Amino acid sequence: MPILWSRIRADRLRACSPYNPRRWPVADPIPVVIWYFTDSKPGHESQIHGLLQALAKRLPVQGYPLPVSHVRHPFLSWMLGRARWATHLPDPDFIVGAGHATHVPMLAAQRARGGRTIVLMKPSLPLRLFDLAVVPSHDKVTPAANVFVSQGVLNPMQAALKKDPDLGVILLGGPSSHYRWDSDVVVKQIRLIAERENSRNWLVTTSRRTPDGASGRLQALGSSNLRFVPFAQTKPGWVGRQLALASTAWITEDSVSMIYEALTAGASCGVIHVPRLGRSRVSRGIDRLIRQGLLTSFREWKDNGAMKAAIPQFNEAERCAAYIDKRWLHQSP
Repeated sequence: MPILWSRIRADRLRACSPYNPRRWPVADPIPVVIWYFTDSKPGHESQIHGLLQALAKRLPVQGYPLPVSHVRHPFLSWMLGRARWATHLPDPDFIVGAGHATHVPMLAAQRARGGRTIVLMKPSLPLRLFDLAVVPSHDKVTPAANVFVSQGVLNPMQAALKKDPDLGVILLGGPSSHYRWDSDVVVKQIRLIAERENSRNWLVTTSRRTPDGASGRLQALGSSNLRFVPFAQTKPGWVGRQLALASTAWITEDSVSMIYEALTAGASCGVIHVPRLGRSRVSRGIDRLIRQGLLTSFREWKDNGAMKAAIPQFNEAERCAAYIDKRWLHQSP
């Protein structure tokens, strides 16, 4: 394999040492050193993994994980300009973090050892403290020279070289601060999808947030072309592998991260309606994707039976990596 990644565990993103001999001559093997701070939350680690994976496609990268739980007294380290918890590491070219708990350790590391800071969110500290903030468009950040506006959060999804035209995936979220979950409403939509698209094999799976009642209703559907796999029965990476192969995906609209993963995987994407708790930045973001032609609403599909085509070039991690590469690593003379 041209790019070698160590095994990614659910509880921690391990160090990576990719090197692509086809991209880089033997005379220039010096990797870019990246320290990345993790808070052990899978969503944040997925964002970091997505960016490092995309950078590793462009240049040799040496990544070093720094769990924030190992950083003692981060404010004191910031004030004193020291990073005793990283004395064994080479000086960083970049310091990456996702999650509010990573902000102060990132700044402490920069003050002690240098490097450019890249925060993968709208930070809780002033933006001017970071060299780059990668902020989803729904967070409505003020444009600035150190802000990269992304379509959703970064993720490591990759489309398979060959899609299975007969495979469809249905992903369910659950109640949230923006949506009121209604299992009856959701299951009725899934039933209609399976009935109308009866030539396709559908994989349906839940998430940690999905209420137990929804699982019971799905198991009772009994459609011959619908296979239900509860979240508890899936292994890490299973959903990603199915999305990579599937030609079509339906996701409940509360599950924004899964929607962007499906788009990145190159699937034609529809959103299953979930009752909204008023207008919010999340629902406005979903409506914007529908207007842009990236998503098909269930109502639209129900009326005309058509899905919007997949967007094969949609990969925000790679777009961000290209921006970083051009800005700091391969500037024109």
